[in-house]
Amino acid sequence: MRLYTKENGRSDFVYIGDFELGQLQGPRPQHFSPKRGLMDHPRVCYTLWRYPRTLLSMALGLILGILILALGFFQTLLLSVLVFIGYLIGGFLDRNPRVLRFLQNLG
Repeated sequence: MRLYTKENGRSDFVYIGDFELGQLQGPRPQHFSPKRGLMDHPRVCYTLWRYPRTLLSMALGLILGILILALGFFQTLLLSVLVFIGYLIGGFLDRNPRVLRFLQNLG
């Protein structure tokens, strides 16, 4: 698979190199800088691009688990319901089509 990245201050993509999806380590491109952070690693970027909903769901599950342990089940349930109601109100005011369809299907 050919990987490209967008360098800071440039509007075009820069070729990083060819990588196999199962490859954890391999030849690094010539311009690879060890000062790059974790988020600049090609496998991390690919995973975030390929599975954004999975990672978001995992983060929400972690937050929900911490809230249940810290607050208790019923307070966390109440907080979740209030956040959902806030999402519906905000989506209605923003004219979010998904929220409008949901509200139409309710009544």
